[in-house]
Amino acid sequence: MLQTLLAERFHVKIHRESREMPVFDLVVDKNGPKMKESAPGTESKTEALPGSPGISKRKYWNLSMADLVLRIGSNFDHPLLDRTGLNGRYDIELEFSSYPQQMTAAEEAAFAARGVPSGGVLPISRALPEQLGLKVVAAKESVETITIDHAEKPSEN
Repeated sequence: MLQTLLAERFHVKIHRESREMPVFDLVVDKNGPKMKESAPGTESKTEALPGSPGISKRKYWNLSMADLVLRIGSNFDHPLLDRTGLNGRYDIELEFSSYPQQMTAAEEAAFAARGVPSGGVLPISRALPEQLGLKVVAAKESVETITIDHAEKPSEN
């Protein structure tokens, strides 16, 4: 419906294509996954746990790796792809800093100087191996993208 609306009102023309681009692959860490498999019949749900500013705490039940990638992918500046090979469903608790994912010691000190305590909470790229036994690896892969070829201002009603 949305595509039809865009085509009619804005004369939008798009096409899909594969492009080689920088991505992050979510893979199993060398020590293996640290996640608990969900019990059969467990309801899929997500709960945001209380935390302090700049700290994200989430609990997920009955979550697939594809679903995990959808939930945490926005924390990365390139697409995050599931390359774990894990087909199960898991109960996961994840806590991470929502500040930059790859902070150097100098950046961490700068945040602390501005009164933003890290409290030992890791950026997501470092929290994943420690808490879930997963890691994020930079790669270059072919990704399907949508390209807008043409769009116009909408006509008046």
